[in-house]
Amino acid sequence: MDNAIEVPDAIEDIFEYFCQYLYTGDYSIPLPVETYPSKPDLEQPQVENTETYALQLTGNIFESRESIERISNELIGKLWPYPTLPGIGHHYNYRLDYSTILLAHARLHVFARKYIVGALQDISLYKMLHMLHDFPLHQIRQGDIIRVLRYSFQGDGVVYREIQEIMLHYVTLYIKHFIRNEEFEQLLLEIPSLTSVLLNALVDFLQN
Repeated sequence: MDNAIEVPDAIEDIFEYFCQYLYTGDYSIPLPVETYPSKPDLEQPQVENTETYALQLTGNIFESRESIERISNELIGKLWPYPTLPGIGHHYNYRLDYSTILLAHARLHVFARKYIVGALQDISLYKMLHMLHDFPLHQIRQGDIIRVLRYSFQGDGVVYREIQEIMLHYVTLYIKHFIRNEEFEQLLLEIPSLTSVLLNALVDFLQN
């Protein structure tokens, strides 16, 4: 078949969400659930106070709920019905691993950019944006963010540009949260250019 598209092995695990989009105009990725009784954690809070780590960066899209909603409207404001939010009815828990879901949104966006798949480009960014905003900021979940950051900046080409920008906004806002993380330090060694990109982004925000 001349019009057939060969699906790369690398996206087989997210292909079902692409098919959901083709049939419904939206997609939904199940979030992890706690399979054991939750116990109070006396040593660490369930979600650390983000104000402890957040810098005051004017123009950062994660600085407030209002800025998230403004960007969301730019992405999906003309779509109807609106895509579903990724965390409806879900109580985010720092004990749960969200990296696979965050990566799936990022990878769907790259796939949609590469093959020019309509609104899926914006829908995947919209879901990624909201999931990051609601993400449980906790030291044992740092690796989830770093995995997505690694994927974003190991990629080459314009198809990665939007997710790189989103991750830069998130990581620069909470840079104090990541700066002493060994995995983050290793990533900067693996991708030396990321250090200058982060520094330039910080300078740009601070000069606003």
